[in-house]
Amino acid sequence: MNWSDFLLADHEAGTLIWKENVDIPTGRIRNMRNTRVAGKIAGNVGVNGYREVRLLGRLHKAHRILWEMAHGPIPKGYGIDHIDGNPGNNRL
Repeated sequence: MNWSDFLLADHEAGTLIWKENVDIPTGRIRNMRNTRVAGKIAGNVGVNGYREVRLLGRLHKAHRILWEMAHGPIPKGYGIDHIDGNPGNNRL
């Protein structure tokens, strides 16, 4: 999946921002979606403290998306460590 089709990454702040959706044909649905979410921080904080983003019917961890946007796919068997122990800190 190409995350940058949907999201902008602010690696310094550790946040993901929804982009305007230009793939939806012009009209009411596109305008509602863009008004509601475009330009806003993507996702919600789950009960475990990790920010999760729902995209294409699946939940994705924001820290994994940010890493992949900066460095490419995470190899199988590898994880992304929150070295400071703070699941809400997604800065690289």
